[in-house]
Amino acid sequence: MEIWFCFRVTEVERSVGTAAPGAAGAAAGGSRGLSPSPAPSSPSTPVATSSPSASVSSVSSSPSPSTSASVLVAGLDKSVLQIRDWLTVEEEMLRQQSVVVGDVDDIMHLLDKQKNVLRELEQKKPQLDELVHTAENLRADTNRQQLHGKVTKLREHWDETNSKVMQRKTQLDMMLGDSQRYEAKRNEVEVWLARMETRLERMRAVGHTADVLEAQLREQKSFHAELHQYKHHIELFNQLTQKLIAVYQQDDTTRVKKMTETINQRYNNLNTSIINRGKLLHSAMNSLHNFDRSLDKFLAWLSEAESSMEGLEAEADRLGGRRDPGALRRPQHQLK
Repeated sequence: MEIWFCFRVTEVERSVGTAAPGAAGAAAGGSRGLSPSPAPSSPSTPVATSSPSASVSSVSSSPSPSTSASVLVAGLDKSVLQIRDWLTVEEEMLRQQSVVVGDVDDIMHLLDKQKNVLRELEQKKPQLDELVHTAENLRADTNRQQLHGKVTKLREHWDETNSKVMQRKTQLDMMLGDSQRYEAKRNEVEVWLARMETRLERMRAVGHTADVLEAQLREQKSFHAELHQYKHHIELFNQLTQKLIAVYQQDDTTRVKKMTETINQRYNNLNTSIINRGKLLHSAMNSLHNFDRSLDKFLAWLSEAESSMEGLEAEADRLGGRRDPGALRRPQHQLK
């Protein structure tokens, strides 16, 4: 919004000053008209005399000092209103500003706007100073004192607006730095999460042999340990998020909240998945150990049964045809 002041101090001084010299000139002309005229050189040459009525007419056609002053005061008042309205618009735009916290591009765009406003304020400052200076020279009567009061309030309004814009720019500079750190940490965490998710997806199904299960358990423990070690970085990222939400709560923090929530959910999913896989692996290993123990017991019993049969057969051979059918049936019954 361009503001052109409708006055200049030098022009005003000329408009006010022209009335007095004009009146003095008219008075001088009147006295000259009343003084004796020189003798004519020839009877045929007409003598020119100044008319008092002409002098009065010239004075009345010149602007009076009071009229020039009224025009000046009206111009000053109009300029004050123009600047005040412009400052009010800038303050209202500043009040309605809302930037997406964590969005570096959005913050930089708004930061450029604040710099432009500050630049415009700086460029118009000489015009304000000129307005104040002119008002200082017009403190003679009541109306002019009222105008001086308006100009004083306008200067205070100007300083207040400039201070608010500077504060907002400083805040945006800080927000930009905090958001850049947040984005850098977020990118780092997301790269790590993607790598761990890929590792988890490539893990093979639970094995059925002791060697495979032992290798899978070592893999699961290593994965879980890395998750636990990286938890510190997740906590740092959450601290950055909480700082952005707390410090810049007047702006839009929805983006950082959603992105942080997503990252925490991915981390928790990894942790839950690897814990569940560990339970499955331990269960499979326990089942395999139980089977091995049962097999060992069976093989021990089978060996004992074979020994008993061999003993019975040897006894039968020693006794010849006299065999004990009941003794032979007992091992056979156990096998069944």
